[in-house]
Amino acid sequence: MFWYRRWQRKIGQTVRITAILLLLLALSAAIWTSSQAQRQTLVVATGDTFEENDPSRATSLNSRRSLYCVYETLVRPGKRPGEVIPWLAERWQCDARQRVWVFYLRRNVFFHDGTELNARTVADALQRSWGMEGMYSGSFSHHRALLGERGRPLLQKAEAVENYAVRVELRKPIADFLEILAQPALAITIVSPKSSGEHRVLCGTGPYKIEEVRLGQRLVLGRFDKYWRHLPIWKRIVFWHVEKAAWRSRCIERGYADIAIAVDWHDLERLKRHPRLKAVAHPGQAYWSLMLNCSRTPFQDIRCRLGLQYAFDKAALVKKFWGDNGYTAEACLPSSSWAYPRDLEMRTYDPLKARSWFAKVYGKDIYRHNEKAELLYEELSPLDDSCQQVAECVAQAMDDAGLNAQIVGVQREDYLRRLATGMFQIALVMNEHSLSDPDVELSMQWSESDGINGLVNIPNYSSERLIQALNEARSVPTREGRRRAYFRAVHFLHEGAAEVPLAWSSVFSVYRADMHGFSVNRLNMIDFSGAAFRQ
Repeated sequence: MFWYRRWQRKIGQTVRITAILLLLLALSAAIWTSSQAQRQTLVVATGDTFEENDPSRATSLNSRRSLYCVYETLVRPGKRPGEVIPWLAERWQCDARQRVWVFYLRRNVFFHDGTELNARTVADALQRSWGMEGMYSGSFSHHRALLGERGRPLLQKAEAVENYAVRVELRKPIADFLEILAQPALAITIVSPKSSGEHRVLCGTGPYKIEEVRLGQRLVLGRFDKYWRHLPIWKRIVFWHVEKAAWRSRCIERGYADIAIAVDWHDLERLKRHPRLKAVAHPGQAYWSLMLNCSRTPFQDIRCRLGLQYAFDKAALVKKFWGDNGYTAEACLPSSSWAYPRDLEMRTYDPLKARSWFAKVYGKDIYRHNEKAELLYEELSPLDDSCQQVAECVAQAMDDAGLNAQIVGVQREDYLRRLATGMFQIALVMNEHSLSDPDVELSMQWSESDGINGLVNIPNYSSERLIQALNEARSVPTREGRRRAYFRAVHFLHEGAAEVPLAWSSVFSVYRADMHGFSVNRLNMIDFSGAAFRQ
């Protein structure tokens, strides 16, 4: 009887142990399955609020990044400035005058609704993007490189000549035509039958399609199984809106995200030392400047504008805020650009000279005038958290130079509205510049009534001299001829002192170290479909 009970206890222990092992095995399997499911989803922390899903209307660079996997262009940027590579168009040719182009399209390319890409859909998309079917005034794509003189689109006609060949006729040659076509704003789209009224639903040909949009929260992309290049790696990509750069740093550090776009530079060294993370510098940079409203007091007077040029110790500003990740700016083109004018008369820090210029406007006792110049800044920029601190430093430098200043921080929507309507005196502006051809970059800066980047309306940016120089640069095919035209344009802006260039700062993104295939092209776009975890 004793041995029987002992055997019974052993059987019971074995059953319990087996049950525990089976439970642990099931739990491990569940954890592994969950892990694998998570591995099929890429989580990207970004500063964008996803307010616009039309690539031709997306004014935010982060919006264009998130839409880069959804919509594709005829050509894409190569590694060198001005270089493009075939994409939806596998080849092209142009006439001797470079006014008429024919693009030969890839076969077996489909939009997300199943429609096949052909010459007719491409011609319709180009006409939509270039404003021939009604222009959207706030569009990023409708800068002067597209509009030409007096708002007339430089695209004269786009038509199908064969099923997979589209003919594009321009009003005049554009030296940077292919570079412009590579811009994400000129992606090829079709209007879905689900569209109603002004609410247009667009379909693209990219590896991912839009599944869910929650304004101010997230954008969810789902895999497009009929993608023409390959089966996309990720089943789903989630762009998660994380407002502050410092918060994005915490998200990637604590494993809440796989990629963090534009992290806080204060956290960069710590993130670089993290064994499970890697950082990549974007080819482009952030350009910090003060834009002066030349239609309002006191900057209607060029003497006040010139005085402000000498009021800032740019080197100290760079050292304080960006350290080795920044350098001083003297023009709206980076010093690495082939069009950068090397003979600009540099305006160095000189508070005495600043005060002397202000004294010519206000009299010798400039500290007694009660007028205050309002410095507008964006409280929470999607790219950098330093705006308020930079604004405070800039205001202090203005006070030291004798021009009273007060800073006014507003939310992004109000900030853009006030820029667009000219309701400001000075604006601290930060734009992320890519390594586009100078024409594309300068056209984003200078325009007519639509304003800078389609948002800022400053009268003296549209001077006839500037417009003539830019138009000349577009139509001159030689690099040297274009360089001379750009030099003149930058010198005209420099003479008018319409802005105060402050600094160029680097932009960094961080991703998981076990990920490969992550890169940023020279337009600061990321092809997320090429990134994958190592097995």
